[in-house]
Amino acid sequence: MKLLNTNSKVDPLKIKIIWNITKICAWDCEFCCVDAYHVSKTKNEICIKSKGLTMANRIPINGSTGQQYEIAKNFLVSQKMEIGLIDKLQILNNINLNSNIDFSGGDPLLLQENLAVIEKAAQKFGKENISLTATGIGFSLIDVDAVASLVGGVDFTYDFPKSENVPFRPNGYNHSNLSKVMKLASKGVSVTAQIPLSEKNISEDIIEKIFQDLHSAGVRKILLMRIFPVGRGSDMKFNYPSIKDYLTAIEKYKSLQSKYGFPVVNIQTGLKKTIELGNTSNEIYDSSHLNINQLGILSKSPWAFDKYGEPIPEFVIGDMKHNSLSDLLGITLKKDLNIMQNLRFLSNKAASFL
Repeated sequence: MKLLNTNSKVDPLKIKIIWNITKICAWDCEFCCVDAYHVSKTKNEICIKSKGLTMANRIPINGSTGQQYEIAKNFLVSQKMEIGLIDKLQILNNINLNSNIDFSGGDPLLLQENLAVIEKAAQKFGKENISLTATGIGFSLIDVDAVASLVGGVDFTYDFPKSENVPFRPNGYNHSNLSKVMKLASKGVSVTAQIPLSEKNISEDIIEKIFQDLHSAGVRKILLMRIFPVGRGSDMKFNYPSIKDYLTAIEKYKSLQSKYGFPVVNIQTGLKKTIELGNTSNEIYDSSHLNINQLGILSKSPWAFDKYGEPIPEFVIGDMKHNSLSDLLGITLKKDLNIMQNLRFLSNKAASFL
């Protein structure tokens, strides 16, 4: 990797952070990059699946009151698999550099306390610097007006044009995401559809159907992404698109943008780097974002996870529960400049550590 040029002027903008504030999710996608905890409920118990969906913890309901996701969260906190509101607020307090934060998961909207953190973040950094990435089930649980007042943008996944028998996804996943998120779009929130590109969704006819679905729904932006073989995707056997496949898919999306006007096509940093290097290696985790996981661990990339969604050790920077962002980045910059090469949005304060 090339060293960051310490004599060049650093762009005095913002630190970009993806904060996976919970791993709790209502969906069990086959290639979930964080290996989210799948929570489901029967008449008598709540089931929490983890470790690639191979381990199940069953919690008897026994007349318990409260939403299933809150009950699951309390159990996971007791097992040190999640953290509670006090720790989350401490992490937010420790983000002491000018930042842009995307709250993700799991599904951050499944837990009421996460909205309290998002509200505090909006007060601290301004709603224009706060976004969230969630699923249709999370969006169905919220007060649309309240969330619209807290965030400047919302991201969701829409990577196949039909809701049944979709590769790698539970039935209904894509349709639920699109139908629920558009309520926020009607309130003026900027909505972006994330489209991970796979061999299953890069044919011209599927691309056209995806684009038409999003255009008809009024989605204004899309983000084309590469799939990283991390989390539950680590052990999956499927062919990744070639560089030519990626370029052809991007060209098709851009031609549709030219024809219809929107959604506007954006390209993920990791996909750009893959094309730039001409290398579809699974070891390219480049990102313009830092990551904070569900336990408050700060790492250099939101894609550098092992098969169980744990940060790959060499990418870990430190614990945000006990350290400020400026301290952790200062130590990191002094220790190894290589790892910062993709943080193109360093604030002046972070740059001063160089």
